[in-house]
Amino acid sequence: SMPVIQMEDDGGAPVIRSALSVDYPFPLEKLLSDPESLRKFIGKSLVEGNFVGNKIVSCLIPKDVRHIPIQYRQTDKKSTSYEPFFKELQNHLQEPLSSLDVDVLHVRTPTSDASDRSVIAVVADRQRTINHLELLRMAGLDVIALDSGPAALGRVISDAHYAHHQSSSALIINFGKKNTYLTEIWGRRLMLNREIDFGEDLLIEKICQRLKCNIDTASKLFFNVDFDKAHREEITDIINEILHHELLVLTREIGQSLTYVASLTRGDTAKIIYLMGGVSSYPQIKGIIEAKIQIPVLIYDPSIQFPYRQGIFPLANGMHHLLATATGLALRGLYADGN
Repeated sequence: SMPVIQMEDDGGAPVIRSALSVDYPFPLEKLLSDPESLRKFIGKSLVEGNFVGNKIVSCLIPKDVRHIPIQYRQTDKKSTSYEPFFKELQNHLQEPLSSLDVDVLHVRTPTSDASDRSVIAVVADRQRTINHLELLRMAGLDVIALDSGPAALGRVISDAHYAHHQSSSALIINFGKKNTYLTEIWGRRLMLNREIDFGEDLLIEKICQRLKCNIDTASKLFFNVDFDKAHREEITDIINEILHHELLVLTREIGQSLTYVASLTRGDTAKIIYLMGGVSSYPQIKGIIEAKIQIPVLIYDPSIQFPYRQGIFPLANGMHHLLATATGLALRGLYADGN
Protein backbone atom coordinates (compact mmCIF):
# COMPACT_ATOMS: atom_id res chain seq x y z
CA SER A 1 0.00 0.00 0.00
CA MET A 2 0.99 3.66 -0.40
CA PRO A 3 1.24 5.43 2.99
CA VAL A 4 1.06 9.22 2.93
CA ILE A 5 0.79 11.69 5.78
CA GLN A 6 0.79 15.49 5.81
CA MET A 7 1.87 17.43 8.88
CA GLU A 8 1.42 21.09 9.69
CA ASP A 9 2.53 23.40 12.46
CA ASP A 10 -0.02 24.31 15.11
CA GLY A 11 1.48 26.91 17.41
CA GLY A 12 4.90 25.30 17.33
CA ALA A 13 3.68 21.70 17.61
CA PRO A 14 3.32 19.29 14.66
CA VAL A 15 -0.21 18.01 14.00
CA ILE A 16 -1.59 15.63 11.39
CA ARG A 17 -3.47 17.40 8.64
CA SER A 18 -4.15 14.40 6.38
CA ALA A 19 -3.29 10.70 6.37
CA LEU A 20 -4.02 7.70 4.20
CA SER A 21 -2.79 4.24 3.33
CA VAL A 22 -4.24 3.06 0.05
CA ASP A 23 -3.66 -0.18 -1.83
CA TYR A 24 -1.96 0.03 -5.21
CA PRO A 25 -4.31 -0.74 -8.12
CA PHE A 26 -1.84 -3.38 -9.35
CA PRO A 27 1.66 -4.57 -8.38
CA LEU A 28 4.04 -1.70 -7.60
CA GLU A 29 6.60 -2.68 -10.25
CA LYS A 30 3.91 -2.55 -12.93
CA LEU A 31 2.60 0.78 -11.62
CA LEU A 32 6.08 2.32 -11.65
CA SER A 33 6.50 1.28 -15.29
CA ASP A 34 3.34 3.20 -16.27
CA PRO A 35 3.81 6.92 -15.45
CA GLU A 36 0.30 7.90 -16.58
CA SER A 37 -1.39 5.31 -14.34
CA LEU A 38 0.88 6.35 -11.47
CA ARG A 39 -0.03 10.02 -11.98
CA LYS A 40 -3.76 9.24 -11.94
CA PHE A 41 -3.43 6.98 -8.89
CA ILE A 42 -1.45 9.51 -6.86
CA GLY A 43 -3.67 12.42 -7.91
CA LYS A 44 -6.90 10.60 -7.08
CA SER A 45 -5.54 9.41 -3.72
CA LEU A 46 -4.35 12.86 -2.64
CA VAL A 47 -7.63 14.50 -3.59
CA GLU A 48 -9.67 11.87 -1.74
CA GLY A 49 -7.35 12.21 1.26
CA ASN A 50 -7.83 15.99 1.35
CA PHE A 51 -4.12 16.77 0.95
CA VAL A 52 -3.04 20.27 -0.03
CA GLY A 53 -0.07 21.47 -2.06
CA ASN A 54 2.38 19.35 -4.03
CA LYS A 55 5.61 19.49 -2.00
CA ILE A 56 6.77 16.13 -0.65
CA VAL A 57 9.67 14.35 1.02
CA SER A 58 10.11 10.88 -0.45
CA CYS A 59 12.36 7.85 -0.17
CA LEU A 60 13.33 5.17 -2.64
CA ILE A 61 11.67 1.77 -2.48
CA PRO A 62 13.67 -0.60 -0.23
CA LYS A 63 15.00 -2.82 -3.02
CA ASP A 64 16.69 0.19 -4.65
CA VAL A 65 18.68 1.15 -1.54
CA ARG A 66 21.56 -0.49 0.28
CA HIS A 67 22.56 0.33 3.85
CA ILE A 68 26.22 -0.55 4.37
CA PRO A 69 27.92 -0.25 7.81
CA ILE A 70 31.29 1.45 7.39
CA GLN A 71 34.06 1.90 9.94
CA TYR A 72 37.02 4.05 9.04
CA ARG A 73 39.77 6.06 10.68
CA GLN A 74 40.20 9.79 10.28
CA THR A 75 43.90 10.42 10.84
CA ASP A 76 43.33 14.16 11.28
CA LYS A 77 40.80 14.34 14.14
CA LYS A 78 39.78 17.87 13.19
CA SER A 79 39.30 17.07 9.51
CA THR A 80 35.83 17.09 7.98
CA SER A 81 37.01 15.36 4.81
CA TYR A 82 35.11 12.27 3.73
CA GLU A 83 37.96 10.91 1.63
CA PRO A 84 38.82 8.06 4.08
CA PHE A 85 35.13 7.12 4.18
CA PHE A 86 34.81 6.96 0.40
CA LYS A 87 37.97 4.87 0.14
CA GLU A 88 36.55 2.36 2.63
CA LEU A 89 33.13 2.39 0.99
CA GLN A 90 34.61 1.60 -2.42
CA ASN A 91 36.10 -1.58 -0.90
CA HIS A 92 32.53 -2.78 -0.24
CA LEU A 93 31.29 -2.09 -3.76
CA GLN A 94 31.79 -3.53 -7.21
CA GLU A 95 30.53 -0.54 -9.18
CA PRO A 96 32.34 2.83 -9.22
CA LEU A 97 31.21 5.52 -6.82
CA SER A 98 30.66 7.86 -9.77
CA SER A 99 27.55 5.82 -10.74
CA LEU A 100 26.00 6.02 -7.26
CA ASP A 101 24.26 8.44 -4.94
CA VAL A 102 25.59 8.18 -1.39
CA ASP A 103 24.25 9.58 1.86
CA VAL A 104 25.67 9.07 5.33
CA LEU A 105 23.91 8.22 8.60
CA HIS A 106 26.23 8.84 11.52
CA VAL A 107 26.36 6.08 14.11
CA ARG A 108 27.20 6.69 17.73
CA THR A 109 30.90 5.88 18.09
CA PRO A 110 31.64 3.51 21.00
CA THR A 111 35.23 4.57 21.49
CA SER A 112 36.52 7.80 22.98
CA ASP A 113 39.08 8.00 20.18
CA ALA A 114 37.70 10.71 17.89
CA SER A 115 39.72 9.24 15.00
CA ASP A 116 37.43 6.21 14.83
CA ARG A 117 34.29 6.83 12.81
CA SER A 118 31.24 4.63 12.29
CA VAL A 119 28.56 5.42 9.73
CA ILE A 120 25.91 3.71 7.67
CA ALA A 121 26.32 4.46 3.98
CA VAL A 122 22.98 4.80 2.18
CA VAL A 123 23.76 3.81 -1.40
CA ALA A 124 21.55 3.93 -4.48
CA ASP A 125 22.14 3.67 -8.20
CA ARG A 126 22.11 7.23 -9.55
CA GLN A 127 19.93 6.40 -12.55
CA ARG A 128 17.33 4.76 -10.30
CA THR A 129 17.31 7.87 -8.13
CA ILE A 130 16.80 10.06 -11.19
CA ASN A 131 14.01 7.77 -12.43
CA HIS A 132 12.27 7.96 -9.04
CA LEU A 133 12.42 11.74 -9.00
CA GLU A 134 11.24 11.97 -12.58
CA LEU A 135 8.24 9.72 -11.93
CA LEU A 136 7.18 11.91 -9.03
CA ARG A 137 7.70 15.06 -11.12
CA MET A 138 5.53 13.61 -13.89
CA ALA A 139 2.88 12.90 -11.25
CA GLY A 140 2.82 16.63 -10.45
CA LEU A 141 4.82 16.47 -7.23
CA ASP A 142 7.68 18.71 -6.13
CA VAL A 143 10.25 16.68 -4.20
CA ILE A 144 11.98 18.96 -1.71
CA ALA A 145 14.13 16.16 -0.27
CA LEU A 146 14.96 12.47 -0.58
CA ASP A 147 15.37 10.71 2.75
CA SER A 148 16.16 7.19 3.91
CA GLY A 149 13.88 4.87 5.85
CA PRO A 150 16.17 4.53 8.91
CA ALA A 151 16.65 8.29 9.13
CA ALA A 152 12.90 8.90 8.93
CA LEU A 153 12.17 6.27 11.57
CA GLY A 154 14.93 7.57 13.81
CA ARG A 155 13.49 11.08 13.57
CA VAL A 156 10.01 10.09 14.65
CA ILE A 157 10.90 7.42 17.20
CA SER A 158 13.63 9.41 18.94
CA ASP A 159 11.05 12.11 19.63
CA ALA A 160 8.52 9.56 20.84
CA HIS A 161 10.78 7.59 23.16
CA TYR A 162 12.86 10.57 24.27
CA ALA A 163 9.78 12.06 25.90
CA HIS A 164 9.01 8.91 27.89
CA HIS A 165 12.21 6.83 28.04
CA GLN A 166 15.07 9.27 28.44
CA SER A 167 18.60 7.86 28.64
CA SER A 168 17.49 4.62 27.02
CA SER A 169 17.43 3.17 23.55
CA ALA A 170 14.60 1.92 21.38
CA LEU A 171 14.55 -0.94 18.90
CA ILE A 172 12.34 -0.49 15.84
CA ILE A 173 11.01 -3.59 14.07
CA ASN A 174 9.60 -2.56 10.71
CA PHE A 175 7.82 -5.47 8.98
CA GLY A 176 7.85 -5.31 5.19
CA LYS A 177 6.38 -7.59 2.56
CA LYS A 178 9.56 -9.56 1.97
CA ASN A 179 11.98 -8.30 4.60
CA THR A 180 11.99 -6.91 8.11
CA TYR A 181 14.24 -4.04 9.19
CA LEU A 182 15.78 -3.68 12.65
CA THR A 183 16.83 -0.16 13.60
CA GLU A 184 18.11 0.77 17.04
CA ILE A 185 18.18 4.33 18.32
CA TRP A 186 20.24 5.31 21.38
CA GLY A 187 19.17 8.70 22.62
CA ARG A 188 18.95 10.56 19.32
CA ARG A 189 21.68 8.64 17.51
CA LEU A 190 21.43 5.69 15.19
CA MET A 191 23.20 2.60 16.50
CA LEU A 192 22.21 -0.14 14.11
CA ASN A 193 20.22 -0.87 10.96
CA ARG A 194 19.80 -4.44 9.70
CA GLU A 195 17.71 -6.17 7.06
CA ILE A 196 16.30 -9.59 8.00
CA ASP A 197 14.94 -12.19 5.58
CA PHE A 198 11.50 -12.31 7.20
CA GLY A 199 8.29 -10.65 6.07
CA GLU A 200 4.56 -10.72 5.53
CA ASP A 201 4.81 -12.78 2.32
CA LEU A 202 6.62 -15.61 4.13
CA LEU A 203 3.91 -15.87 6.80
CA ILE A 204 1.08 -15.76 4.26
CA GLU A 205 2.79 -18.50 2.24
CA LYS A 206 3.09 -20.71 5.34
CA ILE A 207 -0.62 -20.20 6.11
CA CYS A 208 -1.49 -21.14 2.51
CA GLN A 209 0.49 -24.36 2.82
CA ARG A 210 -0.92 -25.30 6.21
CA LEU A 211 -4.58 -24.47 5.50
CA LYS A 212 -4.45 -25.35 1.79
CA CYS A 213 -5.99 -22.04 0.77
CA ASN A 214 -5.12 -19.28 -1.69
CA ILE A 215 -3.09 -16.16 -0.89
CA ASP A 216 -6.12 -13.87 -0.68
CA THR A 217 -7.86 -16.13 1.85
CA ALA A 218 -4.68 -16.59 3.88
CA SER A 219 -4.15 -12.82 4.03
CA LYS A 220 -7.72 -12.23 5.23
CA LEU A 221 -7.33 -14.89 7.89
CA PHE A 222 -4.01 -13.46 9.07
CA PHE A 223 -5.30 -9.91 9.31
CA ASN A 224 -8.59 -10.99 10.84
CA VAL A 225 -10.71 -9.92 7.85
CA ASP A 226 -13.97 -11.78 7.13
CA PHE A 227 -13.05 -14.24 9.85
CA ASP A 228 -15.03 -17.48 9.95
CA LYS A 229 -16.37 -17.22 13.51
CA ALA A 230 -17.22 -20.93 13.64
CA HIS A 231 -13.52 -21.80 13.25
CA ARG A 232 -11.98 -18.71 14.86
CA GLU A 233 -10.23 -20.50 17.72
CA GLU A 234 -8.89 -23.32 15.54
CA ILE A 235 -7.53 -20.96 12.88
CA THR A 236 -6.04 -18.60 15.47
CA ASP A 237 -4.21 -21.53 17.08
CA ILE A 238 -2.79 -22.60 13.71
CA ILE A 239 -1.64 -19.08 12.82
CA ASN A 240 -0.10 -18.60 16.26
CA GLU A 241 1.76 -21.89 15.86
CA ILE A 242 3.13 -20.77 12.48
CA LEU A 243 4.05 -17.36 13.86
CA HIS A 244 5.82 -18.80 16.91
CA HIS A 245 7.90 -21.05 14.66
CA GLU A 246 8.78 -18.43 12.05
CA LEU A 247 9.58 -15.83 14.70
CA LEU A 248 12.39 -18.01 16.04
CA VAL A 249 14.73 -16.71 13.33
CA LEU A 250 13.63 -13.12 13.84
CA THR A 251 13.96 -13.22 17.63
CA ARG A 252 17.44 -14.72 17.29
CA GLU A 253 18.41 -11.80 15.04
CA ILE A 254 16.84 -9.36 17.50
CA GLY A 255 18.85 -10.90 20.33
CA GLN A 256 22.09 -10.60 18.34
CA SER A 257 21.31 -6.98 17.51
CA LEU A 258 20.62 -6.12 21.15
CA THR A 259 23.84 -7.83 22.23
CA TYR A 260 25.83 -5.96 19.58
CA VAL A 261 24.51 -2.58 20.68
CA ALA A 262 25.07 -3.46 24.34
CA SER A 263 28.71 -4.17 23.50
CA LEU A 264 29.03 -0.61 22.20
CA THR A 265 27.20 1.11 25.05
CA ARG A 266 28.70 -0.46 28.17
CA GLY A 267 25.76 -2.80 28.59
CA ASP A 268 22.92 -0.43 27.77
CA THR A 269 20.33 -1.92 25.43
CA ALA A 270 16.82 -1.25 24.20
CA LYS A 271 14.28 -0.52 26.90
CA ILE A 272 11.35 -0.58 24.51
CA ILE A 273 10.51 -2.13 21.13
CA TYR A 274 8.32 -0.42 18.56
CA LEU A 275 6.51 -2.54 15.97
CA MET A 276 5.37 -1.13 12.64
CA GLY A 277 4.46 -2.37 9.19
CA GLY A 278 1.92 -4.93 8.01
CA VAL A 279 2.65 -7.86 10.34
CA SER A 280 2.37 -5.63 13.42
CA SER A 281 -1.41 -5.48 12.91
CA TYR A 282 -1.78 -9.18 13.72
CA PRO A 283 -3.64 -9.19 17.07
CA GLN A 284 -1.23 -11.54 18.91
CA ILE A 285 2.09 -10.29 17.52
CA LYS A 286 2.81 -7.85 20.37
CA GLY A 287 2.36 -10.48 23.08
CA ILE A 288 4.36 -13.13 21.23
CA ILE A 289 7.42 -10.89 20.73
CA GLU A 290 7.17 -9.46 24.26
CA ALA A 291 7.18 -12.97 25.71
CA LYS A 292 10.19 -14.03 23.64
CA ILE A 293 12.34 -10.91 24.11
CA GLN A 294 11.27 -9.85 27.64
CA ILE A 295 11.22 -6.17 26.68
CA PRO A 296 8.08 -3.99 26.58
CA VAL A 297 6.59 -3.83 23.07
CA LEU A 298 4.44 -1.08 21.57
CA ILE A 299 2.77 -0.92 18.17
CA TYR A 300 3.74 2.50 16.86
CA ASP A 301 0.84 4.84 16.17
CA PRO A 302 1.66 8.39 15.01
CA SER A 303 -1.85 9.56 15.96
CA ILE A 304 -0.92 9.00 19.63
CA GLN A 305 2.29 10.98 19.29
CA PHE A 306 0.78 13.70 17.09
CA PRO A 307 -2.87 14.80 17.31
CA TYR A 308 -5.03 15.35 14.26
CA ARG A 309 -5.80 18.94 13.36
CA GLN A 310 -9.19 20.00 14.66
CA GLY A 311 -11.93 19.07 12.21
CA ILE A 312 -9.88 16.40 10.40
CA PHE A 313 -11.39 12.92 10.26
CA PRO A 314 -8.77 10.39 11.49
CA LEU A 315 -7.57 7.47 9.42
CA ALA A 316 -9.44 4.24 10.08
CA ASN A 317 -8.31 2.31 13.16
CA GLY A 318 -5.75 -0.39 12.46
CA MET A 319 -3.98 1.57 9.71
CA HIS A 320 -1.67 3.93 11.60
CA HIS A 321 1.06 1.32 12.06
CA LEU A 322 1.72 1.62 8.31
CA LEU A 323 2.54 5.34 8.55
CA ALA A 324 5.71 5.41 10.68
CA THR A 325 8.22 6.03 7.88
CA ALA A 326 5.86 8.46 6.14
CA THR A 327 5.53 10.39 9.42
CA GLY A 328 9.30 10.77 9.65
CA LEU A 329 9.42 12.00 6.05
CA ALA A 330 6.62 14.50 6.71
CA LEU A 331 8.39 15.84 9.79
CA ARG A 332 11.51 16.53 7.74
CA GLY A 333 9.40 18.41 5.21
CA LEU A 334 7.60 20.35 7.92
CA TYR A 335 10.78 21.50 9.62
CA ALA A 336 12.63 22.17 6.35
CA ASP A 337 9.89 23.89 4.39
CA GLY A 338 7.54 25.32 6.99
CA ASN A 339 4.46 23.83 5.26
